[in-house]
Amino acid sequence: MSTKKLDKEIKKKLKIFKKKYFVYPQYDSTIEQSLARLEARAKFAETLLSHKLSDFGARMLAYSNNNFYLIEYLYYWQNINVSKLNDMKRHPEVYLKEMITGLEENIKIRDEMIKQCVSGKIPNIKLNKHAEKEVIGRLTCELYKVDDSIKISWNKSDSIKNDPMKEKKKQLFVNIWRYIRNKLIISKKENVITTKTPSKETKTNVLPQDKKTISHAKVIAEEAMRYRALKKANHSPTFQPYR
Repeated sequence: MSTKKLDKEIKKKLKIFKKKYFVYPQYDSTIEQSLARLEARAKFAETLLSHKLSDFGARMLAYSNNNFYLIEYLYYWQNINVSKLNDMKRHPEVYLKEMITGLEENIKIRDEMIKQCVSGKIPNIKLNKHAEKEVIGRLTCELYKVDDSIKISWNKSDSIKNDPMKEKKKQLFVNIWRYIRNKLIISKKENVITTKTPSKETKTNVLPQDKKTISHAKVIAEEAMRYRALKKANHSPTFQPYR
């Protein structure tokens, strides 16, 4: 499969996932957190070996507890598909060659999606209960096991790119800049920049959305100043940027 075709297939799958599985408002998770959840599920699955398959699935779903993210979904499906592919190759007389080829391509697509999640190119987005139930209902205890190779490759993920707060931090500074920009009012009469609030005589066209932006930015600026002040005083405040 060419790189161009691979990218096209990934975009197609993401479009389907967005419609069927993505949770809104959007929540992201780091790769390290997802790896920890995979390992925790694998350990819990081992405690349920004596349970019936139907009971096993229900207990695993309850344990997962709607805390399920894209890379986890992709990883579990890879385990399912690789297991199925190995079974097909052991009995080639039963399966058509096209079926094996199609499954191999699907595995390749999901493998690339996992790599892009690890690199931060694709955000590790939280998925809904439908996605969680779909994949967990197909897993046996063996398929929950975490391969040692991913522990190495996933731990090499870029922590900055995979920081769920990255976009919020970026938006924080954008909003502060908007506040400063809107604070600088261009005087129509003198054609100079002033930081004074326009008088009643001076008419300035301020759109409703700009008023809202200014109000929000003021809150952000004040919170940022409070955070810096507390940090200087050797405190460790919890800084909650505006959402």
